[in-house]
Amino acid sequence: METESDALVSLKLLTRNKHLVEARKAKGMAQVAFSKAVGIGFQKYADIENLKRSPTVGDQSKISSYLGLFPDDLFPAALLEAIEADVFGHRDATLDTPQIISLTEAQHLQLVYQDEEMDDIDGRLLAERIGTALDSLPPRQREVIRHRFGFDGRAKTLKETGRYLGLTAEGVRKIETKVLRKLRHPTISRNLEDFV
Repeated sequence: METESDALVSLKLLTRNKHLVEARKAKGMAQVAFSKAVGIGFQKYADIENLKRSPTVGDQSKISSYLGLFPDDLFPAALLEAIEADVFGHRDATLDTPQIISLTEAQHLQLVYQDEEMDDIDGRLLAERIGTALDSLPPRQREVIRHRFGFDGRAKTLKETGRYLGLTAEGVRKIETKVLRKLRHPTISRNLEDFV
């Protein structure tokens, strides 16, 4: 049997109430400011957010009413039961060679990630790469593409784009054709290949 000192990797796990953290951050507040605003001591609030302590009914009410949410949305019964059962109490883990190999294989097979999360990551990465490609264009060309393909909201027609930019529809079409040719150039398009 392998002891903790024989393990190759030692992990410290961070557990958080994801919905509570996101709601607090949406208010633009740090833990300290939020705990003061809701009238709960900082350490107590930090323990609630980090799933080390189950919130009292009063604490749930204070937190959820401040955030404008229902207590059940932030503190579902299953989560409260898990906290009470000390499911999140064991925050240290060690991995030996077979476990590391298993994790590596799982990641390679993309079993570690949920499809939804991967799509979200891919979408953000694609948007970032498209943004970089567009930033390499002169301002007028960039605006034509942003309006025509809806990067600023709704895709617009040649006429709508022309009206907005003070160009004729034919002028917009020519710029669009020129820009799309530029974007197909291997030095730019290779950054987008993974998404095509």
